[in-house]
This record gives sequence, C-alpha cells and structure tokens, in this order.
Amino acid sequence: MNSETTGLEQPVPPSRSSFWVLVILTVGAAVGFSFWLRARNTSNVGGLDVGKPTPPLVASGWIQGEPPSAESLDGEVLVVHAWSPECVHCFREAPELIELQRKYQDRVKFIGLTFRDVDRIEAIRGFLETTGIDWLNGYGALDTLRGFEAEYLPTVWVVGRDGTVVWNKDESASLEDGIERALAQK
Repeated sequence: MNSETTGLEQPVPPSRSSFWVLVILTVGAAVGFSFWLRARNTSNVGGLDVGKPTPPLVASGWIQGEPPSAESLDGEVLVVHAWSPECVHCFREAPELIELQRKYQDRVKFIGLTFRDVDRIEAIRGFLETTGIDWLNGYGALDTLRGFEAEYLPTVWVVGRDGTVVWNKDESASLEDGIERALAQK
C-alpha cells in the first residue's frame, strides 16, 4: 500500500540540518539554564555562611577513627571537608588539606564527610588511600551536608571553638587564614 491508495501521506524524515538545529537549541537551553542556576547561587558557593552555627556531625559510618561526640568537639577548631570519591576537584584539593592538617594537627581537628554511603565503601577507601588523607571521615553524611548547605564539591568550612563557621569558600582569604582566624578566637 502506498499513500496514493490510503490517502495518508508518508512522514518525511527530518533533514540533517534540522537535527543539528534541534541539538544546538537543546544544548544552548541547557547551558543557559546552568548559567542561570549558578548566577542565582554565586553568593553561596561556600555553603553555610560565616557566623552560622554548624549542624551536628552525623554519618551512617566512620572510617579512620571513632565517631566524634559533641563533647569531644566542644571548644575545638575544626576543618570540615565535604568530598566525593568521584570528584576530580576533590583529588586536586587533597594535597593542600594534607599539608594544612600536618601543620595544624596539634591544634585543629580535620573531619571529612561524604554523602556516599556504605554501598560505595570501596570507592571511599580508595579515595582516602589514593589521596593520603588519614583523618576521620564520615560516609552517608547527606543530612549533615544538607545542614552545611553544601551545593558544590569539594567544599570546606573552618569551624571556630564556639561551633560557628569562621571561614568558607566564599571568603577571599585563604583556608589557612581562616584556620589562623579561628585559632585566634578565644
């Protein structure tokens, strides 16, 4: 049967040029939407704002140490690092964190958090082994990271002795400056 006998026209396949126009429009819309989202959130790249109290550090499990209690963290300066084993930037940031942890290990506690859970434990351990990060890390910490308002990875906060954020990535000062500022507080 053909279109002459049925009265129905055969669909015309799209041309190559209309296919590419559709692809370009779709990609353009996606890029535009991405820029719009970033523009909305650029004031809060660092997550929880300086001066805000931090949420309790809760995770479904901990490696490289015992779970921290509120009492063990009371009055301590903390560096809280949000990361993921698939995050290329997290790998790139690790050497700076390791250097700072070695420099301040007697005065500052470093704690890592990932939203990844026990089903990714091998990847989590692989990340820590590959980077050389040897401090306490919590996995399955999605609720805690939401409390820190983490939208980007990696993200780092310096928490003062009073439990409030002293530094985040929105600061123009360096992470080390943030640590020094927290240590100077009484």
